[in-house]
Amino acid sequence: MANAMIMADPDNVATVLSSVTAGSRVELIEKTGGRRAPMEAGEGIPAGNKIALEAIPKGKDIIKYGVAVGYASCDIAEGTLVHVHNVRSHRIDIPDGIIDEILNQMGLKQRGNP
Repeated sequence: MANAMIMADPDNVATVLSSVTAGSRVELIEKTGGRRAPMEAGEGIPAGNKIALEAIPKGKDIIKYGVAVGYASCDIAEGTLVHVHNVRSHRIDIPDGIIDEILNQMGLKQRGNP
């Protein structure tokens, strides 16, 4: 069974379908049904969130559905959570206080805020 789905070929993130823990094997399936080589989760990632399929340097676009949905606000390691703490939108500026509250609600530590 797949743990994460890749929506389009150029994507550098996948959506985690069931929560994963740090060090666990993440099975990757493409929307078309193909499979990619599994990867290791670098940290716990709650279901419904994005996992980095590769190291994403600060400033590089985050690609999902083949579209740039934002950019990395800091370096993002392969296999780690891609979310408001390390991504900035191309369309909307989310204040740091709201980012902190989102992470708090998720039970995650504040990390990587610029």
